[in-house]
Amino acid sequence: MRPDNRQMKHGEVIGKVALVTGGGSGIGRASALLLAKEGATVGLLGTTESELEEVAHEIEKHGGRAHVLVADVSDSRAMQSAVERLAAAAKGLHVVFANAGVNGVWAPFGSGDAGTATVLLAGYAANVS
Repeated sequence: MRPDNRQMKHGEVIGKVALVTGGGSGIGRASALLLAKEGATVGLLGTTESELEEVAHEIEKHGGRAHVLVADVSDSRAMQSAVERLAAAAKGLHVVFANAGVNGVWAPFGSGDAGTATVLLAGYAANVS
């Protein structure tokens, strides 16, 4: 659900650019495929290039557009670079599906390097949409 408790409407992401972290497998993969099916250009971000390439191929096979972005969400510099590359290549960034997790010490959301990456990502996304 969206923050305003309304579900995404069919066609709402047509022409938009969506970044999906953890886009190579599981929920991230399924979300990326759905966003592409609904008309978004999808930035697939993750650490396993072969998985990301496989999802990108599937999206493109069905007429969609995808960008593969190899980066670790726990590395704020890599995240900032990936977001900048996607926004430049796709001419914007409108949707962020922050699906990827960080293994390690349990901590409140928004703490440590992963939190910094989230803040940088959200701030950058707000500036380019």
